[in-house]
Amino acid sequence: MMKMNGMKMSDYWIMTFFFNALMTTLTFGIFAFVAIYVIELTFFTQTNKYLLLIVFMGWGLCQISLAVFF
Repeated sequence: MMKMNGMKMSDYWIMTFFFNALMTTLTFGIFAFVAIYVIELTFFTQTNKYLLLIVFMGWGLCQISLAVFF
């Protein structure tokens, strides 16, 4: 439908990727907040926050790329 209205496919895929990246970031943020401050899981409280951010964002971006591939 978007293509019929003049949208380029590259724009569609770029916006889809950024939307999914935003949803992944929000999900990770909520998950990390609950794990660190509410439940106080030792894995999250004893691990460097930046390392967790890098690992989970890398994992999320890989999952988005795999979903777009399929």
